[in-house]
Formats: sequence, C-alpha cells, structure tokens
Amino acid sequence: MGPKVSREQKGLAKLSQWGKQSILRPGLSGMILIGLALGIACGLFFGEMVGFLEVVGEAWIALLQMTVLPYIVLALIVNIGGLTIGNARRLAGRAALVLIMIWIAAIAVILLLGLGLPEWKTGGFFSESLIQPPEKVDFIGLYIPSNPFYSLAQNIVPGVVLFCICIGVALIGSERKAALIEPARVLLDAMTRVTHAVARLTPFGVFAIAANASGSITL
Repeated sequence: MGPKVSREQKGLAKLSQWGKQSILRPGLSGMILIGLALGIACGLFFGEMVGFLEVVGEAWIALLQMTVLPYIVLALIVNIGGLTIGNARRLAGRAALVLIMIWIAAIAVILLLGLGLPEWKTGGFFSESLIQPPEKVDFIGLYIPSNPFYSLAQNIVPGVVLFCICIGVALIGSERKAALIEPARVLLDAMTRVTHAVARLTPFGVFAIAANASGSITL
C-alpha cells in the first residue's frame, strides 16, 4: 500500500508542477490568443497610429507562404520516389479507392442538396454579366504544366503537384535515386525547420494584423 501511495503522490506532484508551468508558460495556441487580444486592444486604444503594423502582418504572411511550394515539391518527390514498386502499387490502389469514394460522396451530396432545397423564386434584373461571355479557364494549362518553372513562379499548385508526382513515380524504379532523394531529404528537413521557426512568430503576426485591423475600423 505504501509504494502505491508514494507513486500517486509523485504523479500528483508532477501534475501540479506541469499545471504551474503551463500557466506561467502558455503554449503556442495560448500565445496566439494573447497576441490577438493584445492586438485588438492596442488597435482600439491607439487607432490609426498603429497602421504601420500592416507591413509587419504582410511580412509574416509572406514568410508563411515562402516555404509552401518548395515543401510540396520536396515532400512529393522524396516520399513518392522513396517507395518500392510493391509499396507504390498498394498506395496507388488505396488512393484510387479513396478517390472513388470521395467522388461518390460528392455526387450524392450534390444530388441530395438539389432534391432537399426548395425552389426559390426571385425577381428578374438586368446585369452586364448576363451578356458578357464567361471567362474561359485553361484546365490543360492548370493541371498539365508545359513549363514547370512558370507554374512554380505563378503558384499554380495543381500543375506543380502533377509534375512532382511524375518525377517521384519515375524515380521509383531508378537504381540511382538515392543520389537525388538523400539531398532532397536534407532540404526537406531544412524546410521543416524554417516552417517551425516561422510558426513561432505567429503570435507577433497575429498581433500586428489584429492591431492594424481594429485600429482602422471606422464606425
């Protein structure tokens, strides 16, 4: 009975110590909420004087976007190219099954919404958009990149993803793929570290955006 009580006491002591540390040192989510509250209060108190913080908020958003496409490129090439032929076949089969299930669910939701929602009768009105031809979407250029570097520069994500999948699939059967995958894995780890470093700046970015937004509100 004695050792059991001692273990419970140790557990309670560790729990109380963890609770004190979590209160004194809030996590990232707590810091984000604190930054949001302080930003709103700062904007309401100082008003347009904190308008310069808009640049800080835009810089933080740009830092978040900086590693998105490079991370996608490296992650797809490394993870798909590092597969064996057997694992690739199993993954392709499961992916096809999941994709078919998503298509079936989407079609079912569309049909059910069309049957369930009542028919709305609205008044007619004239708009220039009714006589203007709709803007054409280049689906081939969107999903099949004739120039992958252009797709990367213009942030055309579907084309970039397809290009990286093709490169990864081509590497699966290559005997010398380690010469490319290992350096790419190192770069992927570096991208992850940069993303984590930028994520630590989230409270400051949220503070700047909230202060600028609340300071520029006009009633």
